[in-house]
Amino acid sequence: MGPFLLVLFLVVMVAFLILAVKTVRIVPQATALVIERLGSFSRLGDGGLHILIPFFDRARSVYWTGVRPGITSIDLREQFTDLPLQPVITKDNVTIAVDSVVYWQITDPVKAVYEVNDLTGGIMQLTLTAMRSVVGELELDHTLS
Repeated sequence: MGPFLLVLFLVVMVAFLILAVKTVRIVPQATALVIERLGSFSRLGDGGLHILIPFFDRARSVYWTGVRPGITSIDLREQFTDLPLQPVITKDNVTIAVDSVVYWQITDPVKAVYEVNDLTGGIMQLTLTAMRSVVGELELDHTLS
């Protein structure tokens, strides 16, 4: 009966450690954690210590273009995206290649997760559309200046 109790004690300790790891989440400063309870938005976890109810609460994973797949914490710092050369037609029908860099920052993590499917891809497409619209209204001389 001695070895049985030892194995049972080890199994209980491993289960307790797994529960402790699933319960305590430390969120670094300048990041946010979108916490869902049973698949529905529960609360936003900003920097600090957060206690989750195991098997009921979980951190929402995000899948955005250019971001590590399955990341759970959302970076709230200013970020940049380097866009490749884009062909743009000016008002006087001259095609030029425009290189651009977009600086962006998430101000509302809940909206960034739930209201947009691919945040970084959407930001890139909106930037390219706006850039083509602005350059398309300018003549080549004004564009170069």
